[in-house]
Amino acid sequence: MNIGMIGIGLMGHGIASNILKNNRYSLTFLTHAGNQPTRQLEENGAKAASSIEQTIAGADVIILCVTGAAQVEEILFAEGGIFEHVKKGQMIVDCSTSMPEKTREFAKKLAPLE
Repeated sequence: MNIGMIGIGLMGHGIASNILKNNRYSLTFLTHAGNQPTRQLEENGAKAASSIEQTIAGADVIILCVTGAAQVEEILFAEGGIFEHVKKGQMIVDCSTSMPEKTREFAKKLAPLE
């Protein structure tokens, strides 16, 4: 299974580390200034990507682990965001501290891609 991940902060780094255990899954993560140090992840097989498009290309699952609803909305719907590049069948998992009503709103916008 291929996983694309956006948000390698304190919580995301732990999630990414666990994904890489036992070499069962491949992981590509978006590089950005808010990331924790990622050298260990790369040494364990993760690949760094410089754009959302590169991060989610070929991913079966896309994991978001960012601050909150505003950041999730930007990653999903801003120019160059996930909505422009996601393919039918890709699953988006939001691990952010977000508002449930916003998550439902985002799901409705993404529903035509199911």
